[in-house]
Amino acid sequence: MINSENSPLIGAKAKVLIKSKCDLRSLAMNLSEGLQLPEFYLKSDMDFPHAITAMCETLGFETWLKSTDIDGVYSFELHSMICEHGEPDNDHMNDISDWFAKIVAISTNLEVSPAACE
Repeated sequence: MINSENSPLIGAKAKVLIKSKCDLRSLAMNLSEGLQLPEFYLKSDMDFPHAITAMCETLGFETWLKSTDIDGVYSFELHSMICEHGEPDNDHMNDISDWFAKIVAISTNLEVSPAACE
């Protein structure tokens, strides 16, 4: 039996890069449909340069999608994270990027690559 009072916080995080010529809104719709996620909502970042980010939440995971330009190849970053009641330290955060990349690629037919989580 897990006792939440004295057990460490545990979480999971993932970061994948997506190659797509779609705009942010279209890609978010594709991901929602393919991964059976709730509809993404669009929100401006609080930090400069105030880029638009697509976000959704499901089963405790927070998922966000943003435009990027990594090596001129990948045009989007998709992040997802879940944790219990607060922020666990890095020793208790499991990087599931490889698994997440496979699920996204299989479910959406997009070109996806796992990335190192920060």
